[in-house]
Amino acid sequence: MKKLVTPSAKISVKETEFILKNLKQAYKNSETENSKQVITRLVKTTLYIASETRRSNFVSEAALDIWNGMFPNEDLYNLTVPVQRGYKKRYPRLKEIVLEHCIPLSELATQILEQNAEIKELLENDLITAWISKTEDNRLNEKNKVSRPQGWRSVYSKLNITLADLT
Repeated sequence: MKKLVTPSAKISVKETEFILKNLKQAYKNSETENSKQVITRLVKTTLYIASETRRSNFVSEAALDIWNGMFPNEDLYNLTVPVQRGYKKRYPRLKEIVLEHCIPLSELATQILEQNAEIKELLENDLITAWISKTEDNRLNEKNKVSRPQGWRSVYSKLNITLADLT
């Protein structure tokens, strides 16, 4: 399946909620496993698009060090994925910073589709992102890419990824 994400994609919380509610209904009405897999992928893609154009919640110390090395007088608060993509050619070190979903999108999709989570609440409270270094991302994804069994804060702590609040 082709990725549906484009750098210029942007949807509001209200639009995201509408899309996810309809995908949830389609999932409930689905009769085949293949249909459920496609719908699950669409839910994750919708969550990804919704998260990439808004401000991040956190930044790791390592990512902040990289940022401050390039832009000592600039605030990281307004950095979004489309902005980062736009500047990567001019500032190659930006490739060393990635936007991480603290709660994996697969977990959020499961909460929406199978655990009857309240979508608006999930979007407001659980679609949490952090700018982290590529090195931290690799460590995190070794064992915790799709699941954070003891919670995301515990996993970050065990991996010595220290976060500062950006909100």
